[in-house]
Amino acid sequence: MMHRNRGFTLLEVLLVIMLIGLGSSAVILSMGPGSRERELEQKVRLVSDQLRYARDESVLSQIPLGLKLTDDGYQFYRYKGNSHWKVIKDRRFKPVHGLRDIILSINGKPVNLDLKKKKQELEDPFSLKKKKPKEPTIQLVFSGDGIWPLFKLDLGDGQQQWQISSENPNGQLELNKVSS
Repeated sequence: MMHRNRGFTLLEVLLVIMLIGLGSSAVILSMGPGSRERELEQKVRLVSDQLRYARDESVLSQIPLGLKLTDDGYQFYRYKGNSHWKVIKDRRFKPVHGLRDIILSINGKPVNLDLKKKKQELEDPFSLKKKKPKEPTIQLVFSGDGIWPLFKLDLGDGQQQWQISSENPNGQLELNKVSS
């Protein structure tokens, strides 16, 4: 009769230790001081991706799209003709809020953003209330020709600043951390 030892093999013990280590790392990283930095970076990357998508969408539809910057974020608009712009309700253009220190320059010249307007003055694209919004001041227009307007858009959270720029030789958007 064969006698079996009861216990764990070295491989099983190492596997459990590795899983505990991975779980601990995930918890520490999510609660660490860098989580705010990562959150801002994710927001800025989302804005950058949405800008790329807006340019592509305007090329495919041949309808200009516009970007209106607000005091804590932005909204995308679609041109409807006769100087009328309408908020885009597509979830791919859902605005990111919680951005501050917003600075826009076009062709190297700063744009007066007049971001003092209250959030309530903006149209909420997901609201069921129907009221006629004021025509927005569009600061950045994607005309449908596929060429980026030359711009730099600085976005921050009061402690760190990121920049999205189209002013590079390869015609692509660049994303850079400016300060922390």
